[in-house]
Amino acid sequence: MKVSNIRQSDFEQVYELFKSSQVRKKDLSKSVVPSRGFYEYDLSERNLAERLKNDYSFCLKDNHDKIISYMISYKISSLSNEAMKCGNHNDPVLQKLKNQNMIYVDQLFIRPELPVFIAGRLFDYWDYVMQNENVNKVAGAIPQKPWKNESSMRFVLCRGLKRTYSIKDNNIEFGLFEKSYLKDEALHNDKMMVTKTFGFEAAHKLENYNGKCANLHGHSYSLHVSVKGNVDSNGFVMDFCDLKAIVDKKVISKLDHSYVNEIINQPTAENIAKWSWNQLKDIPGLHEIKLWETEKSYVTYNGEDGQKV
Repeated sequence: MKVSNIRQSDFEQVYELFKSSQVRKKDLSKSVVPSRGFYEYDLSERNLAERLKNDYSFCLKDNHDKIISYMISYKISSLSNEAMKCGNHNDPVLQKLKNQNMIYVDQLFIRPELPVFIAGRLFDYWDYVMQNENVNKVAGAIPQKPWKNESSMRFVLCRGLKRTYSIKDNNIEFGLFEKSYLKDEALHNDKMMVTKTFGFEAAHKLENYNGKCANLHGHSYSLHVSVKGNVDSNGFVMDFCDLKAIVDKKVISKLDHSYVNEIINQPTAENIAKWSWNQLKDIPGLHEIKLWETEKSYVTYNGEDGQKV
């Protein structure tokens, strides 16, 4: 999976996903009420296209260039008159916020068959970008009545946004959720590094090697993953829980109790470290990997040069 800005070539795919996720008033009478979606959100193609003319909208794609999650956000002050509309009418939320200096999160979508934590990867990347753009505040509106988007509420609350007030439009009530970033420039500009340690057991042997390591043998490896960046308004460079989830899925689950030769050609400590980096390189701010093969031997790799110590 890869994160990138939403490009013009992605528009048709984004708009189709947007339309497929509509929740209508008639859906509320069903036995199973939708837990995700966009409630009575009648953006035209032109409205949406205008809102995508910015650098703050991203998508997460699979290996076949299929969008599995996307996020649309923008500076409200930069919107055109057409972008401020929802269909043929002015967007009530944007009209309420139009004089505020903030980044507005318009949409966060994830395919319904996928777990919500997938969208967390996209949001965390976007959040990292916001920190480095010196943004003062971000906000998003989530429907509360007559339909409450419980899934989105749980998600943004876990990501540090807090409900501030309500915005009403005819029969729809929205809750506005906001997040302020650090205003202390000295602290905001200081970068910190966080590191989490992982362990795994694996067997390997080295080809064309004159020594005992040519024979099949095993190690208790220790992998140290470091991420560097600015501290956000909640005091994090990156949540350790999020870092653990990514490394467990991308690296540990594949290498633990494995025969590494079936995964990596010539699995020296150097090659395992480089392979691990490539699995994790989409983590925003990934700074360094250390792989301990024994208590006295480890490799340090930062994506450019590996050095054995």
